[in-house]
Amino acid sequence: MRVFVGLLVAGCVLGGLYTHTRAQPVPSHILERLDTSKRLLQPGDQLEINIFTLPEMEKKYQIRADGTFYHPFAGDVPAAGKTLQQLEETLRLRFKKELRKPAFRVGVTALAESEAAVLGEVRQQGKFKFAPGTSVMDLLAQAGGLGDKADRDGAVILRGGKQIALDMGPSGQSELARMMVQAGDILYVNRGKRVGVSGEVQDKGVYAVSSKSRNSVEDAVKAAGGAKETAALGRVQIIRPSLAKPIEVDLLNPQTASKIVLEDGDMVLVPARRAILLGAVSKPGNLPLVGSETLVDVLGQAGLAQAELEAVVVVRAADVLAGNDKKEVYNLQSSFAQGQAMVNVPIHDGDLVFVPSKEQFQGGLLGNGFQLMNILFMARSLLAI
Repeated sequence: MRVFVGLLVAGCVLGGLYTHTRAQPVPSHILERLDTSKRLLQPGDQLEINIFTLPEMEKKYQIRADGTFYHPFAGDVPAAGKTLQQLEETLRLRFKKELRKPAFRVGVTALAESEAAVLGEVRQQGKFKFAPGTSVMDLLAQAGGLGDKADRDGAVILRGGKQIALDMGPSGQSELARMMVQAGDILYVNRGKRVGVSGEVQDKGVYAVSSKSRNSVEDAVKAAGGAKETAALGRVQIIRPSLAKPIEVDLLNPQTASKIVLEDGDMVLVPARRAILLGAVSKPGNLPLVGSETLVDVLGQAGLAQAELEAVVVVRAADVLAGNDKKEVYNLQSSFAQGQAMVNVPIHDGDLVFVPSKEQFQGGLLGNGFQLMNILFMARSLLAI
């Protein structure tokens, strides 16, 4: 005698307001998880019993709610709680009373379906039928997957009065595939914080950020595809409707950035890196920085107009933000005269470069404290924008 297993789930899946009445076969990846030799039969399972000498006899039998099924030669047979092998032994003993040499085989053609609920931030809430071997990932797929507002760190399984925390992010996918759904489970996906992300990011938009995140600003930028090379990560702004002024965040300093917790409705603005060019240049104002520009690079891009290169002033953004009245003065004319074609003076995001005109230089710019203070004042004003 042989015991065979043919698994086909028939039933209906009820979710939300939609009812699916078509029989649903068990996906192959679920069948692979089932150890049918150890699985215990349960009410609702459909059996197929083939007696080889009586091919015309009824073959399909469903286990009733009391755990039994009726067979003409075996009577009321207890099946629930038995393995297929144990059921086969029970049938063999009973068939011997009616048949001289009972030759038959027993299999399962359909599995009893259980029910679980999926609620919260998913595409389709409701109750869903599932077969044994269904994982949490499979159940989530039945609900259409996570919604746009889902908190990937804020999902739980409610089971028997207990809560099992789930990680719906990339790092938790393998665990979701291993965890099997049980009858009566409730999968609940919390709503994340809705945060807008704009500026120098790969994909501007509105994203859900986990309420448990320790680096929510960084997570929001990552959700938008990450920052572009032109992004000024040292002065990211959080625009919050309840505040009159934006909150500035330095993502280059993880310790300070982690102290900023985003709220629902915040806008994360990632500005572009830029230097500020003033004075005798053809294109005064903001100059985008796209790499590791030097002083000569930015002057070449801005162009010069009756400029005096003996006293080019650089005011560092770091000094301005720290309240230091510092300046750097470079004599590019002398450098060029000595054949130094490149002066390796790096220009960073927010630095101000002032190129005096010949008239200003001849008027003694460097010795005129009032004019120098004007430059520092402009630097502070422009960096605040």
